[in-house]
Amino acid sequence: MNARHTRPRTPKPADKQRAFEARGPDHVTPAWLKRNHAWTDLMISELLGEPDRLEPNPMHPRGRPMRLYARTRVETAMQSEQYAALKAQVAPRQAMARRGVATKTRQTIEHMQALPLDLPQLSQEDLYLRAVAHAKATGHYKRRDPSPSEYDRLACNYLRHELSGYDTHLAELFRRTGRSQGYLALWSTFAQQVSATYPFLTAEVNRQFEKRRKGDP
Repeated sequence: MNARHTRPRTPKPADKQRAFEARGPDHVTPAWLKRNHAWTDLMISELLGEPDRLEPNPMHPRGRPMRLYARTRVETAMQSEQYAALKAQVAPRQAMARRGVATKTRQTIEHMQALPLDLPQLSQEDLYLRAVAHAKATGHYKRRDPSPSEYDRLACNYLRHELSGYDTHLAELFRRTGRSQGYLALWSTFAQQVSATYPFLTAEVNRQFEKRRKGDP
């Protein structure tokens, strides 16, 4: 299997998505309003109407332009009686939706925590040899002789992408609610099983997990 072409994308960290949705100090997007103040499309249409600006979408250049609303207009609208009435009207449905999302997110986390990744039992030497050969064959490593820490890194990567079913479960996440939380749960499961099966990789797999927990790819 050529890992260069088959590895699924990892979920986008939530903080990066939020930074994208808030377009500077003066304008916000509909997504920002929905995420931070639980606005609905109806509320945006009724209270704000046409956007104050349109901008090309940097994440989807060929898609529809982004609608931007002035923060001052948003703040004024949120002080109105119409806003209070619309908010009260949609509150029960939003509360039910939040409970549904929380339930599905919990189910995603529990599913990822219970996965049997079934790592094979290989000797340390055999694992290192296989990992280096695979990394070189797929173009992910081009040096002649890895250092001790590089052996561990390549071995963890090899186990994750080639011998554990990790990529299959990662692809499954994109069909589930709670992708970001499920991603960390999947990584935690992988780290625990690597540590149990290959104790000499504990420090490296925990280092990689910590990077993902902090939002690094």
